[in-house]
Amino acid sequence: MKQAIIIFNAFAVLSFVILFSQYSFSQSNSIISIKNFPEGNIPLTVIKQARQLDVKPPYKLLSATVYISDSIGYCVATLALKGNVFDEDFLNHWNRLTKTSTVTFDNIKLMAKTGKIVNLKPQNYKVISN
Repeated sequence: MKQAIIIFNAFAVLSFVILFSQYSFSQSNSIISIKNFPEGNIPLTVIKQARQLDVKPPYKLLSATVYISDSIGYCVATLALKGNVFDEDFLNHWNRLTKTSTVTFDNIKLMAKTGKIVNLKPQNYKVISN
């Protein structure tokens, strides 16, 4: 009986690993950054200079949802980012950031060189004065 339970448990773990092998969920967002800031407080001049989201190889940014909030937490813009370079529409909102803005990257999807999809946890930036 114990052998049957051990075999079943091994099968269940192996099935789970195979089922979720295409996707992984990273707890560390050091894969992406803005001007070498991985998360947290970022000076206004630094974030306004950014024209792309930096992605460490071998990953490629597929998409992300970006929320820009004001000082009291009201979402003033929701943007879709396809790829790591900010397009003109994105930059129109980006250039309106102030020292009290909060920027959240959510639903971050990356593709590894192997084709594996990687989903990152949300990443938050609090814009501060220089």
